[in-house]
Amino acid sequence: MTKGKDNLIPMNERTKDEQREIAQKGGIASGKARRHKRTMKEAAQIILKAPANAEQTELLRKYGIAEKDCTNLMVIMAKAVKMASDGNLKAAEFVRDTLGENPQYKIYEKRLEYLIADKEASHSFVDEWIAAIPEISND
Repeated sequence: MTKGKDNLIPMNERTKDEQREIAQKGGIASGKARRHKRTMKEAAQIILKAPANAEQTELLRKYGIAEKDCTNLMVIMAKAVKMASDGNLKAAEFVRDTLGENPQYKIYEKRLEYLIADKEASHSFVDEWIAAIPEISND
């Protein structure tokens, strides 16, 4: 066998008790990971809702944003709009997508509506719709 894998035992060769114990450990680890991700999400939400600093508030005032609405999230959007207006295509795509105006997603939505309406279809519209969504790559 390959070095370091000599002591591995396939699940189908383990007893039911061993399989259950391994599955339980996996479930516990999964729960910890979910709680950690939730905690990170909550932290991000708190930071984004926090008030912007004085310099950033000035930027937002130029856009006519009321001081009570000057948050870090608003700063991010204002800067993205500024970058987009300066010709940054990635920023323009970010703003467009945030507004829900991505034409590719509109095509997917129309296709899903069509598949739902087509009650005679012999295929699962959810599987078809999911298969139509391209893989997301981090370019």
